[in-house]
Amino acid sequence: MGRITRDGRQYRVDGAGAPVSVGPDFREALGPLGPALTIINAERQETLRAHVARLRLAPAAERTLWVGTGGLAAALAGARVPAPFPPLRGMIVGTRHPVTRTQVERAIADGTVAEGPGGEGLARLLAPAYTAASAAETHVLLRRHLHEIDLGDADAASLLVTGGDTLSVVLDATGAEVLDCIGEAATGVPVSRIRGGRWDGVTILSKSGGFGDTDLLSRLASRHGEP
Repeated sequence: MGRITRDGRQYRVDGAGAPVSVGPDFREALGPLGPALTIINAERQETLRAHVARLRLAPAAERTLWVGTGGLAAALAGARVPAPFPPLRGMIVGTRHPVTRTQVERAIADGTVAEGPGGEGLARLLAPAYTAASAAETHVLLRRHLHEIDLGDADAASLLVTGGDTLSVVLDATGAEVLDCIGEAATGVPVSRIRGGRWDGVTILSKSGGFGDTDLLSRLASRHGEP
């Protein structure tokens, strides 16, 4: 799932149907506020990068406030090498979002994620959101079953967490004190290291429930730390 801007209006796209408008016309909504507006119409990252490169050369660039999604941030930051991470040993799903569900189904089907014990060398799936009746019950189930994920050597293991405030629940349940940000495993997938608590030293990847293409989790689970 991603965002595009067409004719001054932003749309959500997921590849499964027509783009869906997610807000008003930017110029109509923001024009009366006063500051000069430059609206970039872009449907591909390459187009966005080209516009950003041109606008950064403009005389007013130093006084420009850039506002946008992760795609704009990536265009402003330039290309970065994905951060390495140890092999995934666990995958915690705290969302029912259809994007994540499709990603999980693909990862199970291609053999990169194990639904239960016995998947030697595979990331163990813990998906309380799929059986819970509410977010509150998801959190209860997560705390109850978190011990089922065996990370082994903390320094040689990583964990992926997706969905809402699932990461906060995991960190609280394990007594974590700090997350040291390392970089990104992929666009929109931060890599951090847990400090404190029983998972001290474990590398953790996180993403929102509605983010990423169908193969994202499969790629991350099979990368084995290589950028």
